[in-house]
Amino acid sequence: IGFQLVFGNTIPNGKTTTVPGVYDLIAIDPKLGCSVTQKVTVYENKKTIKVDAGKDLVLNGCIKDTVTLLGSSKTKFINPTWTSLSGNIIGNSKNIDIKADKAGVYVFAAQEPTSYCESKDSSIITSKMQVQTDKCVATPFSFSQMP
Repeated sequence: IGFQLVFGNTIPNGKTTTVPGVYDLIAIDPKLGCSVTQKVTVYENKKTIKVDAGKDLVLNGCIKDTVTLLGSSKTKFINPTWTSLSGNIIGNSKNIDIKADKAGVYVFAAQEPTSYCESKDSSIITSKMQVQTDKCVATPFSFSQMP
């Protein structure tokens, strides 16, 4: 099956365009000689979006300690998504606000609803303690030399 984009004239190389408009996408079966045409709209990404993943936060080191990340934007958006390679998202990562229980970098992404232009922002969660405890209190200790 071959493809051809047409908008007045054929687009050079028949594969891509950066010019907004309505195009006819023609799928051609060279063996049977038949074709199917579908209208395709190419939008210009004039509308942008800026999202905010919220403040960087600190876990206090307790077991079951969580923080809430608050995604937002001053403009309307769709398809919010949180991701983290090193952290841990609790619950649905497609919510605007999420809970996390592990230090890491958390990335909030969303799209502008008409251009689908995506924007991302990140928040860093750190932990006060290297090892989580169930008491949330670090017990100080020291070493002394024996005589």
